[in-house]
Amino acid sequence: LKQRNNLLKHPSVSMDELFVWDVSLSEYGAYISTQRRYFIDGINQKINTVYNKIADSSDTVSIRYPYTKVSKQLLLADLHAHTAKDLAVGFTIVGPHRHDILFEYNDVPALSVASRGEIRSIMLAMKFIEVDMLQEYVSHAPVILLDDVFSELDEKRQGHLVQNFKNHQVIITSATSTAKGSHMIE
Repeated sequence: LKQRNNLLKHPSVSMDELFVWDVSLSEYGAYISTQRRYFIDGINQKINTVYNKIADSSDTVSIRYPYTKVSKQLLLADLHAHTAKDLAVGFTIVGPHRHDILFEYNDVPALSVASRGEIRSIMLAMKFIEVDMLQEYVSHAPVILLDDVFSELDEKRQGHLVQNFKNHQVIITSATSTAKGSHMIE
């Protein structure tokens, strides 16, 4: 991607020069998209349970990766189709580096309906899942660093958060004190 973008900044770049990078980018891009789908599927199997433990709710949370059919051929065709625009702006405008994942809350985009506390709880659920995945891959528990995690959570969610991390080494910074000062990780 970096090499292709560097070439796009040169006014005399040829289509043959770009094609070499298009082929490489489409191969790696298809692989990255496949891996994203794999990880998102794994996260979706866990996120409702983890979220509802933190939030003490029965809401549904999911992640959607709308790019389900990214193949080498489709990505190569997409890169080729956008070459003129890429040359005009000086960078690659299509590909997995431009893909977003979407968080849904009760089957609606989370950013349009969820409160700040609910969004924070979704992100914390993701952090729990990330910790579990890291522990599975590296065979030891990571140290968890959380910055100002209590600021947008009510006391009930703060308590659930602390309970969920009680078996991990956690470093929490916060500018907000808890209502009773009772949320200590033992």
